[in-house]
Amino acid sequence: MGCARPYLSWTSLSKLVWSPYAKCGGLDEAERMFDKMPKTNVMSWTAMISGCISKGKLKEFVVVFQKSLERELKPGSLTLVRMLTTCTQLGDAKMGKWVHELVA
Repeated sequence: MGCARPYLSWTSLSKLVWSPYAKCGGLDEAERMFDKMPKTNVMSWTAMISGCISKGKLKEFVVVFQKSLERELKPGSLTLVRMLTTCTQLGDAKMGKWVHELVA
């Protein structure tokens, strides 16, 4: 009888490895690892975005958010709410209006 091994996709495994970097302040290292991932999805992008927010790196968050859109990923509602909150904190009404148009 063989043992059943849990299946982790490359995206899930990579997220487990680099997510702590992002949350502990090593955003540069996390971003380098993230950029080397052969495949990303909404879950991995959201984790990267969350790392930026948790460390108060709001401008970096905006950049990561824009990169995710360039890869034609549809952001989840939590990510959009975080983006609108970030625009408010940065005082960037133009960006806030742009995000609002994504939702509408």
